[in-house]
Amino acid sequence: MKVDLYTAEGTSAGKKVDLPAGIFEVTPNDHLIYQAVVSEMANQRAGSHSAKSRSQVSGGGAKPWRQKGTGRARAGTNRSPIWSGGGVTFPPKPHKYKKKMNKKAKRLARRSAFAYKATEKQVYVISQPAFDEPKTGRLAGILNEMGLADQKVLFLTGEFEKNLYLSGRNIPQFVIKTAVNASTYEIVDCDALLLTDKGLEALTALLAEEPVS
Repeated sequence: MKVDLYTAEGTSAGKKVDLPAGIFEVTPNDHLIYQAVVSEMANQRAGSHSAKSRSQVSGGGAKPWRQKGTGRARAGTNRSPIWSGGGVTFPPKPHKYKKKMNKKAKRLARRSAFAYKATEKQVYVISQPAFDEPKTGRLAGILNEMGLADQKVLFLTGEFEKNLYLSGRNIPQFVIKTAVNASTYEIVDCDALLLTDKGLEALTALLAEEPVS
């Protein structure tokens, strides 16, 4: 599959580049994409939620009132879950939500997500722009030149570029990452997948080594 190549300023370079078939032309596996997204979202949860049970709430040493003769319901402790300020029935406790996927399934999920983006004509390749200093306006201008200003863009580079990252962090609906670290969820969630030429090379080295599934 071929897509247009754009210059570092966002204009057409007048030529096309090949997208590796081992990544962008696989038969997508919807269930693995689902598993990967659930796993990635679950692994982001802190799991630090906590509440006290009736045995952990302070107070409750004395019976609030006598058992009979008051006209009120009997009560043995003010730590009861039905009392305001009492303990919680089956309270949440800190625990891990971590979900695991084997490496082969995780890689196929990512390739499936890339294949969907290619099928939907949402993949763009640009020559790596060089930033001597952070310039948000310049990067926004590149996106505008490519017609991506109003879309949610995932920008994948070959390696971390500090000035490029600082230029893009204040642009709405714009996420910049190294290609090898992009998650399945981030790929699925974007409207446009923008790859630098170096990012495409890194992605090819990482994912295109396995046979097409």
